[in-house]
Amino acid sequence: MVNVRINDEELQSFLDDVDNQSEAVRDGLRLLMNQQAGRKFPELNDKQTRAYQWILEAAGTSGVVSAEEVVTVLAQEFSRGKQLVKMTILDPLKHEGYIEVEWGRIRPQPPGEMESSGGSSTSSSDGLEDDAPTVEDEWARQEAATVVGGESDD
Repeated sequence: MVNVRINDEELQSFLDDVDNQSEAVRDGLRLLMNQQAGRKFPELNDKQTRAYQWILEAAGTSGVVSAEEVVTVLAQEFSRGKQLVKMTILDPLKHEGYIEVEWGRIRPQPPGEMESSGGSSTSSSDGLEDDAPTVEDEWARQEAATVVGGESDD
């Protein structure tokens, strides 16, 4: 067991905004460890691995799952706030090419396809790289979407 004391105002400010400071420090150390080891695609941590497996299963034959459902289930499963789930679990999965997020839906990439896609799903050949929506844009769009008149059947 290691105890950590942080005397950096910027880091302390960040940690004040997260639900689980210990987990945030562990995630940061894992990221640093993977970077120093020179891994292009860092290994997923346990929560990210479990989340990815759940998303693959939930997507089933349709190949997509509602982003709201994913965020809600993972927040409950990991006892974390929805924003923290997005930041520490789903955003890294998207960045590394494990999932695509678009219009309130998450499409998991089968394990064999991730290595051939080269990680991030952003394409530089579409001519829209400067105007391409960010992860934050996609989450905001998903959160702003509401179903009017009951259940949606799409």
